[in-house]
Amino acid sequence: MKAIFAALFAVMIGLTFAGSTFADEKKKDAAPAAAPAGEMKKDEGKKGKKGKKEKKAEITKVHDAWAVYQPATLPPATWSPPLPAKGKIDDIMAKEINLQKAKKMLELIKPHQDALEKNPADLNIKMQIGLIYAENGFYAEAIEGFNSIIAADRANSDAYTNIGNIHLMTGKIDSAIETYTRAEAVKPGDEEIKINLAIAYYKKGLLKKAQAKFKEAVDIKPMIKYEKGFLDSLLFR
Repeated sequence: MKAIFAALFAVMIGLTFAGSTFADEKKKDAAPAAAPAGEMKKDEGKKGKKGKKEKKAEITKVHDAWAVYQPATLPPATWSPPLPAKGKIDDIMAKEINLQKAKKMLELIKPHQDALEKNPADLNIKMQIGLIYAENGFYAEAIEGFNSIIAADRANSDAYTNIGNIHLMTGKIDSAIETYTRAEAVKPGDEEIKINLAIAYYKKGLLKKAQAKFKEAVDIKPMIKYEKGFLDSLLFR
């Protein structure tokens, strides 16, 4: 019997040591069963959502923002760039205008220059280049071109006339009269050359010479009296 009780006692002690104490086992029996891990997390999540208040984005109007948040402004500058003198500005503008004119001229005369390279002796092409220069205010280049025509053809009255026109437009009245006279000597029966001379004489203050040249032009072409009525009224008023 003692052996049986000893064996039973040993089994009881072994069971206790293998699991937990009798007191712990009683507590376990008294405690409610634990909820599954997944359900517990779910419930906790619900509680967290209920307890946590959702935040909404606030929209502030721009006009209201200026009242609340003052803009950052820089202090007024004490330095200002110096302004160039008026004369310097005029010089810069003049250079720029001349540069643009030169570019335009290159575009206008390039086709004629290309044609002249193929036919260097063509005086008509040279005349066109000279006229383009003159019409755009490049008088020195125009005169140079017309003189090159005269060098090749001393009897080219148009070249003389065009040079005379440039002199007249630039106020060189004496040079205009001289050049028109050369044109008249080459082509004395040209009424337009005589009209040009009449205008030049009038601008020079030589009224009688101007009237005489106008009459010569009318003798060659009577209709020119009406075509140049403005000049007729100036000379014979």
